[in-house]
Amino acid sequence: MKNRFTLFLIAAFFSIAAFGQNTGYRTVASGSWDDVAIWERTANVYSASPTWAPIDVGLGQTVPSSNHIVYIRSGHTVTTAATKSSLNLIIEAGGTLTPGATLRVGVASSASGGGFVDTLKVDGTLGAPGSQFALELGTSCKSLWITGTGTIQMGRFRPNNNNLNYPGSMALNAGTGAVVIFDKDINFSQSGNYAFSGFNSTPVNDSITLVIPSGRTIVLSDPTSYFHNDLSASATAKGKIVYNVNGTLDLSAHTSTTGGTKLIPLQDAASTITLNVGGLLKLGAYFKADTIATSLGGVYMNINNGGLVDASLTTKLITGTVGAAAASPNIYFVISGNGSLRRTVPADGSRTEFNIGTSLTSYTPVTISSPGPSEVYTVTLKDAFTNPAPAVSLQKEWNISEATAGGNSTDTLRFQWTIADQTNGFTGASPVFVRRWNGSGWDEVQASVSGAGTAASPYVARATGFSAFGLFILSNTGTTPVAFVNVKAFQKQNGI
Repeated sequence: MKNRFTLFLIAAFFSIAAFGQNTGYRTVASGSWDDVAIWERTANVYSASPTWAPIDVGLGQTVPSSNHIVYIRSGHTVTTAATKSSLNLIIEAGGTLTPGATLRVGVASSASGGGFVDTLKVDGTLGAPGSQFALELGTSCKSLWITGTGTIQMGRFRPNNNNLNYPGSMALNAGTGAVVIFDKDINFSQSGNYAFSGFNSTPVNDSITLVIPSGRTIVLSDPTSYFHNDLSASATAKGKIVYNVNGTLDLSAHTSTTGGTKLIPLQDAASTITLNVGGLLKLGAYFKADTIATSLGGVYMNINNGGLVDASLTTKLITGTVGAAAASPNIYFVISGNGSLRRTVPADGSRTEFNIGTSLTSYTPVTISSPGPSEVYTVTLKDAFTNPAPAVSLQKEWNISEATAGGNSTDTLRFQWTIADQTNGFTGASPVFVRRWNGSGWDEVQASVSGAGTAASPYVARATGFSAFGLFILSNTGTTPVAFVNVKAFQKQNGI
């Protein structure tokens, strides 16, 4: 992946040069960004031998701004007191930029035709511990690559408003919107507000994808910060936002159980918020993905193969649809491959629901309750059987593991499904058995079944007394099929 990003950067340089974005600035001393004395300037930054000279204010030259490539050189510390912008920003090892206001990178790329990658490369230091200032994607930037070997400690990341209104409508942006790649570990420390979001305050035609690559970690370190700017109360907000978490997004510092991260559909029917987890999403004490009465857009959450949503610290995990009938489908985590959801089951007998399904139309969670001790469980789900199953079985398999094997002896499991999930002749109207794979066959416990099999009143099969876990399926009456792998016949007198 790094080689691909390097090629992107090379392409960016040639594209910028082709469109006249050749003006570069580099520091010659420490000081304020607004002090012309700390900069020298070149009009051919991408030539083999650029010519650098002090800023000449008599020629109308100024300090760096949105169309310029900026270098903070080793040994220099630059501060800002107002919002600053650059096209590309490179901070060398030993260099420091300490913003005292918003910092925007990649502001002017589409002004020259777009289609290339702007770069924030930090081998030194950007920001400071406890920063409350935003790192923003510029309004016209189409692609931003954030990389380097140094340290980034900013308050939060967000796009500037209306990014992208490119090439002019949200429908077109669905395939061509902005992409930001966070190819380095970053700490965001905003307090009392969102610290990592694809939305700013008033998006109109935004289409943005935020990507955390494998091996990279984004941490929201303040206990009062949260993920995503909830604009569900806005009548004008519109956008298509995608979060691809292939590395780690760590929200575990959040401590409030009354508010925090909220993924709520917008009031615009064409707007969507999509969360794809192929790495690790670590939740804090509160996470809500639900609708309100005015919701018309969509929220989609996918745990892909290799992905884990770790909600073991989450006291309030709220998913579903309680709002308008035209809102997005029931909101829950859609599992594919070996994607999984982790939760803590308390030691008080209360029910803990694992909010998962295998598609937008198949919500088949499992709920676990236990008298104790408290235990952490991880659950995955698929529409196929790992081992031969009885002929009359629901085409679902739950894989349940506990952090401490054998830690509980009387756990109660509740499996949910609807008539629409029933195949192979299986029905909730007949006796249902909860079956667990013991390594060579299926142990069974007859379940009590409630519900009518509808979305409003789903079937729930309840069985209790489990102290061992693993693969679980639901079946009607029947025996486990036997597969003969080696059969030999020998003659004995007149028979076989």
